[in-house]
Amino acid sequence: MSDGVGNLGLSSLLLAALLLVAASWPGEVQAVNGQCTSPFVATGAITADSGLYQPGGTSGPTSFSTTGTATCNCTGISVGLLMTVYYQGTTSLPTVSDPLGTLIKLNPYFGLKVEFNAAGGYQEVPFSATTSGLLSVCVGGLLNVSLLGGINVNGGRYTLKLLKGVTGTQTFSGTVAHLFVRRANAPDTSPVNAFSTLAMNISVTSTPTCQFPAGTSIPIDLGAVAQSAFVEGEIPRGYAPRSVNVSVTCSQIPSDYLVPLQYSFGGALSSQNRFVTTSLAGVGVGMVEQDTLTPIPFDTAIAVPYSAASHNTQYQVRLYPTRLPGQVVRPGAYTSTIMVTVSVP
Repeated sequence: MSDGVGNLGLSSLLLAALLLVAASWPGEVQAVNGQCTSPFVATGAITADSGLYQPGGTSGPTSFSTTGTATCNCTGISVGLLMTVYYQGTTSLPTVSDPLGTLIKLNPYFGLKVEFNAAGGYQEVPFSATTSGLLSVCVGGLLNVSLLGGINVNGGRYTLKLLKGVTGTQTFSGTVAHLFVRRANAPDTSPVNAFSTLAMNISVTSTPTCQFPAGTSIPIDLGAVAQSAFVEGEIPRGYAPRSVNVSVTCSQIPSDYLVPLQYSFGGALSSQNRFVTTSLAGVGVGMVEQDTLTPIPFDTAIAVPYSAASHNTQYQVRLYPTRLPGQVVRPGAYTSTIMVTVSVP
């Protein structure tokens, strides 16, 4: 008898465990009286690689489809009576008010206006709406939407708006909104019970370009310097460093861009990147700020303010010849090349 009692207790525990697992199984459609459901997901795609980068820029409206078939639960639904159909559009993402309408905030860059064509017109998500009509028949199971009786849904449309300007590439991929439909009562808004779902794949790319108004090759004549005037690692005695304009003018940078551009100067470097070498032994070229004569290191990122209003930087530097540390300056002509790189972070 003790074995029998033990087996009964084990079976009861096992049954309880199985029931618990079944009750907590995720993603399963739960029957809701009067609700119409479908696993249909419309996936909208926006890819822009040139003209869409300014804050406030838009793309759309673009149409999307809703489900063509759905399964309706007819439990407790009375036919032959005036029936109210409830429609609800939801999103799990934050929304923001905008002159364009209510925008679903996909990320700091993208706002999306989503409208389902339901209940006789376009409804902005999030929304609740109803229609009323005589229901002559309610058939459960999978049916064409056109046969569902009294349910008014026909696609939708979306419009993308840039909440801030884009440089480089910004993307979004994921579910955006659900539409729920139910007869007689407000719908259950669990995603598994959706009538139709909208997902989006968005990629917006802006590739800034910058040009030197002074030209892609800027010749600088450092002039003649007496051999006796050279000072090791310093500006020659009595020498005025030569000014060179390295300002750039840029396009495809949004009007709200506030980050400085990054300059870098390179070449054949010497003495811990303080100078570039030249074709004449012992002679190097150094660089200083235009006004303060503060040394500018080579091969180092330098932040230079950019004006979105005028689309340019205003930047000048000064160059000078110098005696490289530990070397001897010999008379003669010399040349050197400095490469200027400007990047948009």
